[in-house]
Amino acid sequence: MFETSLRERRAPAGSGAADPVGAAEAEAWLWALGRGLTDPLAATRAVEDAVTDLPGDQLATFLVALPPTAGVDGWTVVEAIKGYEKVLRWAAAQQLRWIAELAQRRQDGRSRWSRGDAANQDDPSEGTPAERLMGRVGHDAAVEIAFALGESTRVGKDLLHQALSLTERLPQTLAALASGDVSRRVAAVVADETSVLDDAVVQRLDGALAERVAGRTAPEARASVRRAVVAADPGAALEREAKARRQRCFEVDRQVVDGMGTFGGFAPIEDVIAIDARVRGLADRARTPDDDRSAAARRMDVVTDLLLGRVVPSAASAPGAAADPEGRPWAVDVVVSLSTLRGLDDEPGELRGYGPITAGTARELAGAGVWRRLLTDPVSGVVTDVGTQRYRPPPGLADLVRARDRVCHAPGCRQPAARCDLDHVLDSPAGPSPRPHRDGATADWNLGALCRTHHTCKSRPDWQVRSPSPGAFQWRTPTGHTYTTDPSPPLEPPF
Repeated sequence: MFETSLRERRAPAGSGAADPVGAAEAEAWLWALGRGLTDPLAATRAVEDAVTDLPGDQLATFLVALPPTAGVDGWTVVEAIKGYEKVLRWAAAQQLRWIAELAQRRQDGRSRWSRGDAANQDDPSEGTPAERLMGRVGHDAAVEIAFALGESTRVGKDLLHQALSLTERLPQTLAALASGDVSRRVAAVVADETSVLDDAVVQRLDGALAERVAGRTAPEARASVRRAVVAADPGAALEREAKARRQRCFEVDRQVVDGMGTFGGFAPIEDVIAIDARVRGLADRARTPDDDRSAAARRMDVVTDLLLGRVVPSAASAPGAAADPEGRPWAVDVVVSLSTLRGLDDEPGELRGYGPITAGTARELAGAGVWRRLLTDPVSGVVTDVGTQRYRPPPGLADLVRARDRVCHAPGCRQPAARCDLDHVLDSPAGPSPRPHRDGATADWNLGALCRTHHTCKSRPDWQVRSPSPGAFQWRTPTGHTYTTDPSPPLEPPF
């Protein structure tokens, strides 16, 4: 029933029926016939249309009445999964509205309570605008929410913050959650990232943010919202950045677990990225054919050697060792518009693949000699195609593809392109693929950044990837669903 190109059926575990799959399919046929759907494809489309068109409460009723799982095809299974996610988002929006109602009944104007460490503060001007909103609500509201849900007080505080922020400051984002256009995690990201902005600014951004984060994962949404927050008030963003830089620190956790301890730091993001790039590069160069350490262990050994002043081993010259193919200084890419670089505006820049930075920081880093800068103007003399006889792209072409893709091109993945493989969409005849394609050129139109997880997934049976144009990718899953990632500009347009 519900025919598509892939119809794998399996009997439920432990079923005693002689033909449980057949019985489930018969029930599915009755479900379709009862709705006047005599064409299996029409039944499949009916499920898909319901998931797309019905609001959450009606969709829940529809999904509960679907036939047994074993009686439908893989396409319908995925549509049902999507449908229940839509119902969960609708229910989450309703729950937040009820939490906000409880908060309204607990407002006393005296507690000055907030989610952060500045609890019970006496000065109502302290904290972010969203925390001041929270400060009007009695602490007991969060405790009561936690009791009712069987959750920790911290969860109660977070839910209360989301409910107040979304109902009073971000109603259009809340409506997008109720309609299923954004996930609960994305709605929480919008509420959290905009907490530093005044109410008037948030209300002005609400509609545009709700539209921009629709269909995005939480990490994708966080990067977009952070850029909007920086752009909304560049002066305030610079002040927050300066304050955060003064709070940089290095901490060691002396708690010993199996003879091991941890340490970490809080530092400017451009330094963190450069440190990460250098450690990874040195760890790769230290690898030898008989090295049985994990990649993470090699990186930790490099960090230890650097901090203790030891010589970092390098096996780049050993036979079969992983060499540094580019021989470049450790660097990160700063993406900044030409107008911002010239000081004509203060639109945020971006550390490629990691997130937005203030215009001042972008100009400072782009002007420093160690940083590579990428202008958004398409000025490049890079060779974009080296044919089918060469497997590995030259450095210029590799840079071009990574700058274009920025992150892994699998839908929703945020792995920076710098850590990804450069994968041939049509497998190269010069490479190790068992399924080479005669047109598999090493060219910008046939290359894309793929993290190792999605690279492995792409190579499995029934997974297909095509690139309609350079930087655009279309994925087809084993159930027949397609997902498209379009090339995005290095810097999102301002609001």
